[in-house]
Amino acid sequence: MKEILKYVYHVLFGIFSLVGSELTKLRFISRGHYNPDTQKYEDSISDQERMTDILEVFKPTRVFFLFNVVSFIIFVLLPQGKDVILLVVEDLSKFKFTSLLSLLVGVAGWAILAEFGARYKIYISDNSGKSLSGPRVCYRKQLQKFFSLWYLLMPYFVVLLSVIVVTLNNIAIQNWNIYILWPFAILMILLILSAKGLSVFYLDRSWINRFTSSSSWKGWSSFLKLPPEEAIWLNKLYGIYNDYIFTIRKESFYLKNSLEAKELYDAYAKYTAIAKTLPLERFPDEMILPQERAPYDFRPPVHYADEFEPDFTKTPYTYVSNEAGSYRWIYKNNPSFYKTLHKQIKVISISSALVFLLITLNWIITPAFLGAPGLVCVAFGCWQGLYTGLLYIDWRYKRRLPFSVRWFLFIWLLFVSFIDMDHPVRYNQYYLNDTRLNLDQHFGLWMAHHAADSVHSTHWSYKDSTQQGGKWVYDTGHVYPVIFVTAEGGALRTGAFTAMLLAALADKFPDFKNDIYAFSSVSGGSVGVSFFNAQNYLQMDSSMAYEKRYHRNATREFFSKDQLSPVLSKMFYGDILGNFWPQHFNNLDRAVALEKAWENDYDDLFHKATDDNTYSDDFMRTYTANPLAPIWFINTTEVESGLQCFVTNVKPDGFLFSSNRDLLENKIRGGINYSTAVNFSSRFPLVSPSGAIRQNDHRTFHYVDGGYVENTGSKTMLELLEVMRNNLRLHHIRPYILQLKFGTDTSFSSITFLNEIQSIFSGIYNTRAGNSDTYSVLLRKYVTDTLKGRFISVPLDASSSAVPMNWVLSEKSMDNLESAVESIMNNPRNELHRNLYFFNGDSAALDYRKFIHRDRSDCDTATTSSELPTVDTLGHKQ
Repeated sequence: MKEILKYVYHVLFGIFSLVGSELTKLRFISRGHYNPDTQKYEDSISDQERMTDILEVFKPTRVFFLFNVVSFIIFVLLPQGKDVILLVVEDLSKFKFTSLLSLLVGVAGWAILAEFGARYKIYISDNSGKSLSGPRVCYRKQLQKFFSLWYLLMPYFVVLLSVIVVTLNNIAIQNWNIYILWPFAILMILLILSAKGLSVFYLDRSWINRFTSSSSWKGWSSFLKLPPEEAIWLNKLYGIYNDYIFTIRKESFYLKNSLEAKELYDAYAKYTAIAKTLPLERFPDEMILPQERAPYDFRPPVHYADEFEPDFTKTPYTYVSNEAGSYRWIYKNNPSFYKTLHKQIKVISISSALVFLLITLNWIITPAFLGAPGLVCVAFGCWQGLYTGLLYIDWRYKRRLPFSVRWFLFIWLLFVSFIDMDHPVRYNQYYLNDTRLNLDQHFGLWMAHHAADSVHSTHWSYKDSTQQGGKWVYDTGHVYPVIFVTAEGGALRTGAFTAMLLAALADKFPDFKNDIYAFSSVSGGSVGVSFFNAQNYLQMDSSMAYEKRYHRNATREFFSKDQLSPVLSKMFYGDILGNFWPQHFNNLDRAVALEKAWENDYDDLFHKATDDNTYSDDFMRTYTANPLAPIWFINTTEVESGLQCFVTNVKPDGFLFSSNRDLLENKIRGGINYSTAVNFSSRFPLVSPSGAIRQNDHRTFHYVDGGYVENTGSKTMLELLEVMRNNLRLHHIRPYILQLKFGTDTSFSSITFLNEIQSIFSGIYNTRAGNSDTYSVLLRKYVTDTLKGRFISVPLDASSSAVPMNWVLSEKSMDNLESAVESIMNNPRNELHRNLYFFNGDSAALDYRKFIHRDRSDCDTATTSSELPTVDTLGHKQ
């Protein structure tokens, strides 16, 4: 171990020494040269000039710098990015090396392409070589090398920093021991070795000389290393695609009556005399240094002499003799001179395009193979490679092209976005046949079924059913508990929490699911409810349902699957390509990729056939086959109106603007998969785009995450209970609201920096939190005060660092999540234990009699049986 640490230290020291050497060169040049006669440094560069040169060299590379900023935010600041890095570590601890390999290759490719692209952009844009002093030209050349080195090593620095942060977080949670730390150490060592190899390849002159002179690598070195003549002209700061101009002042420029000027003139006289004896297009190369001679490919020059200049003091305008002119030889630029450089650009840009297409079309290089970290790093590299290719086209062929290809693509992108439907909602082959029951019919049918259930018969007493013609009359002395669930949004984090807590309750109390009548979910909460519904109501497996931890194990396995990589493969690849084509393709849509990920993960978990997979089945068909499943409001937000809309399995009669908010009534024009219905609510910003629905009147509505209006599902649940109020009274229902939330963070953060601008955006964003808090309180008050029910808030007691808001959860995050759920289930002091009736009885055989309340003051119900309706066996009111 000691030898390994010593070796790593030497490797790191080698990297820092190479970087330090470049910095030393910069300081040396800026200081100027020492004059022993005056004992002072001369031609030094001032601080202001240094800052100007740094900014001028940086400006052309700011596009490449943006990738470093974005990567730093993703991998170091956001818990999602840190959790993605943790996935690589966890795979390594299980001796799975695919994600590690893809990460190393992705970072190396990203670093190489960033360095090359930044250096090429400087080559073509910096033409200050003829306008600056000699020391500043040298300083800028060294700055170019240093910035190229910066872009080469920054990807490694960002990923290494993320690994260090993840390591420290992991140590804070677990005990420090070698079994936990070795995967982190291996990853850091491999990243450092990779960075060392690249820095040596680019900076170590002794190694470079051995490489270029080696006969074994001669073919590669001729391609990877620029020829000396190309390298000289690339570093002249002339702008490599500009014409090369050699200028000498005319003899008339010098004053004849000045002795010093006369001596200067005589020094040039010999040259000017020779120049005049030659043809004008012939430049006397033998008179200048070889390194200053224009390349052979630039020949022949065109001769110009400033003999005349325009005179605008008289009309009509005329030309007058120009005594202070110059002789100029202009060598027309010939870009084919830079053969090796252009060969490198073509290989880089074509390879980037090929990898981009392979990942986009899911050929050979699949998202599952690369994993989320590799996909992000490879995407950064591909984008920079493609951008370098566009730079090459624009600058290499600028004399032939009438417009910039980059600007044309940008204008084309705007045009396509105007005529395209963006991301239309995915329809299936089924016809939309709205066979949904209205709310009263569904509730009556559901109540009749549960009243006839022997398990629930202790809730009811029947008065001489034969004398009543086979119809039941409810006894006024009993109260029936019914559970209503709201699930908060927050990406896969709250989805996994929702599903795992419901699964824990289902495992502990097998009849818990039978008492749930309604769900109202938002965003990630909808994903959690979707799995619980599919497993418990829509596709039940009775042979496994009573196994110990059956629901929790299945839930953990489903939410442990990588649902981020398919999205990233479209977000960073497919969607980018699709945005340039006016026709929409489902295979390029990241929203469809997320839906298919759910379908495939559910299929992998339960091994269902294509036509027997709840997620890939038609939403209406699924619920038509299961009419007694709880009602479910999948909340979404309509962009055009700002209304909180929903997809639901009942007709929501009595809701405000129900015809506009119920998407299945008027707006959805065909069959949609179960997964598509879920995704209406979980179109989390950036992860999923807005979904578009076009109407017959040529209007198009867009739908985004349900949390834009209110993020807990309380608003819709409050409306539901208000509409059901009479039914709840007449059927002696005591509602138990189970509100599943991510947390109870009430920390105050004041706006200080740029408060006028921040106030606009923070006010808009925080309105959602205000609505969530408001409707949660209103729901609680209505349930407890009006309906005499119970409101049970169950927050997830885990920070965002322990369980990040992401679409992929590491094993550590899943462990933290499961530990939090176990803590909730075992804590007798929380609201769940105090108020949910299951915990007050025998967990093996529920004693429902404890919940038969005869205190009429505690229930807002009718007082005599004559005031109650009767229902037939189908639950219809008589």
